[in-house]
Amino acid sequence: GALNVFDVTVIDYIDGVLICEVDGERGRIAARVIECSSGTDVVLVARPESISVVPAGLGDQDGVVERVVLVDGRSEVRVSVGGIVVRAFERGLPQRSIGDRVGLILEGIVLPSEDGAHR
Repeated sequence: GALNVFDVTVIDYIDGVLICEVDGERGRIAARVIECSSGTDVVLVARPESISVVPAGLGDQDGVVERVVLVDGRSEVRVSVGGIVVRAFERGLPQRSIGDRVGLILEGIVLPSEDGAHR
């Protein structure tokens, strides 16, 4: 399936939540990860199925719905978080509308960064 893959710089890691800056200065994102390597530059990977779209204020960060499409009986929701677009899947028909403010809980993994891997 489609993955959300971001080259990030670790800013902080508190109680299982990674706070990172995406691709230089594009924006910050929070993700729940089991462990975080000590290096400051890592790759954050999150499957759309592992991202929960929740009411604004109830996630680790808020964003704005940019696109909603029904795909194979589930809704693909694209949410803009500080200039970064994250893809999530929800079951069934679309529950969100473009422009809705929502919360995101992003569960991912971190991988070692390979210089130039995203270019």
